[in-house]
Amino acid sequence: DQSLDRVKATREHSKIVSEYIERYQFNLGAEAIREFFWHSLCDIWIEEVKDETQDKEVGTDIRIQKLAELLYLLKENLKIMHPFVPFVTEAVWQELVKLGLAKNTLMEQQIGI
Repeated sequence: DQSLDRVKATREHSKIVSEYIERYQFNLGAEAIREFFWHSLCDIWIEEVKDETQDKEVGTDIRIQKLAELLYLLKENLKIMHPFVPFVTEAVWQELVKLGLAKNTLMEQQIGI
């Protein structure tokens, strides 16, 4: 299942970035974030979900499920990125709060490792 694979990949990515932070290898952590965010989340997963949700034969329930999955992945990636770009990630998080899609502040969230 692609959904499960995406979640597993995000969790593994979170562990990798956490290890870099623990070893004070911030440059490697930042590079891992950039690589994963742009090449996995943006280039592949968003495009896959876009194709899946624009298919006329896909029902509303499936569309909602796919968009909820994408929202989850975005939120998890914001948590991972937060130590590196806190002002940017908090600004994006607060936009999610305004839409009722997130709670409180990003700084208060638990990273799902």
